[in-house]
Amino acid sequence: MKQTLLIGNGLNLCLDHSISWGDLLKDIASDYDVKYNGSIPMPLEFESIVNQCLSKKSDPSDSIYLEIKEKIVEKISYAKLPLKAIHHEIYNLPIDAIMTTNYDNLLEYVYNPECSYKGSKAYKYLFNATSTQHNIFFYHIHGHADSPKTLCLGYEHYMGVVENMRREINSKEDRDEDKMKIKEVLFGNSKRRNTWDERFYTDNIGIIGLGLSESEVDLWWLLAHRAYLYYSNYCNIRKVLKNKITYYDVLNPNEPEWIEQKKKIHYMLNNSHVEVKKYIIGTDCMDYKDGYRKIMQDIRNGGLS
Repeated sequence: MKQTLLIGNGLNLCLDHSISWGDLLKDIASDYDVKYNGSIPMPLEFESIVNQCLSKKSDPSDSIYLEIKEKIVEKISYAKLPLKAIHHEIYNLPIDAIMTTNYDNLLEYVYNPECSYKGSKAYKYLFNATSTQHNIFFYHIHGHADSPKTLCLGYEHYMGVVENMRREINSKEDRDEDKMKIKEVLFGNSKRRNTWDERFYTDNIGIIGLGLSESEVDLWWLLAHRAYLYYSNYCNIRKVLKNKITYYDVLNPNEPEWIEQKKKIHYMLNNSHVEVKKYIIGTDCMDYKDGYRKIMQDIRNGGLS
């Protein structure tokens, strides 16, 4: 079975001068002289910033979406990968693909410091691999900085991703109730598309450095749908739905509010046919970077199966 990593912004936050998604939006709000509310989920806050900008214009246009995305690209385009970055720990892992919610090429740089974006700039949604490095497929599931319109920030974009996934994963071939597209792929009756959403059903997946808040509706839809198929044994699908998804989490006991949020996420994951593995700072590791290093060691030694 193929082995795939899904990597979030956690590894980037271990770098000097890193910036969180919240900080990015705060900077954008400041650039446009509008209000920022950090207590609101990121997709809703992005839409709030857009609407505030539109309300101030005498001739409003939806081009503001692309304009803001281009500004975000400017703020992250300076990112470089230091020689001692924790990202380099993935180099010798036994994997076939890497999916990331990040917009930059830092993970690709681990394998090829000269790599460039190979995805199509004609599409708003990126489901196919954007490059291949050392025979590893790379997917930027929430967009890539080299194609600003692909950046998934607001709910308008998230819902478009879900709409596309439902059509390619959940719809029925020839309107036959027993011919759900992903079920036909798993039983070998349809050809694989090798898209990132399909890998949630076909590959062992390790999730690293991803907060996976409730606002990540595309990922939660995939996990909920996969769990439904498994627990309901839809058309005897357990015979072929054999992949394992593991959520690796580094936890800091000194961040009680974040710990409480993570408890909710772990609860949802446990009920979504996902295994949770915890690494506690002060007990299992020294800090976040050390925690990610131990996760990589565990994957290197035991794989994702």
